[in-house]
Amino acid sequence: MRTMLKPVHIWITGAGSGLGAAIAKSLPRHSMITLSGRNQNALEVVSEHIGRDRSIVCPCDVSDISAITTSHRDAVERFGPVDVLVNNAGIAEFSDLVETPLESFERQIDVNLLGAIRCIKAVLPSMIERRHGMILSMNSVAATTRFSSATGYAASKAGLLAATRCLRQEVRQHGVKVVDIDRKSTRLNSSHVS
Repeated sequence: MRTMLKPVHIWITGAGSGLGAAIAKSLPRHSMITLSGRNQNALEVVSEHIGRDRSIVCPCDVSDISAITTSHRDAVERFGPVDVLVNNAGIAEFSDLVETPLESFERQIDVNLLGAIRCIKAVLPSMIERRHGMILSMNSVAATTRFSSATGYAASKAGLLAATRCLRQEVRQHGVKVVDIDRKSTRLNSSHVS
């Protein structure tokens, strides 16, 4: 007898291009997908590719809490609570520290670290209540490896790595999984899974 799989609601940030779009396009048919990012036209193309019946476009700049709140609300209205959050939105600006304006640091931390945390805070209460969910954050080898001209980017990614490791400890007993993936190699480190 064939079992029907329950639809899984997956919210992907940075879904308009690159890895975010590739993840969205590779998900199984029973996935309901919320596509977020800053470029609505690019998101619409991805949505068309995977099917309008199982996707919703929710344009969202993760540095804007009101945009996150609106996107999350619209996503939940369409597909129900988020089962999996893929924190993929990110920016990188490379220059030596002495030449890097403070605003560049602030932008990268605001998007790469705080943007991910804002999205986590949107979905986490429901996941804890349901004792079900996964938070997957795309990270970088820059979080743990020294590179020249990457101080701001590395700081934002190291912060994200530390935050997800602490979060993993906080939510383990609530049945919520927290995963970080090295974005460069896209290799899942099993020690990073709760």
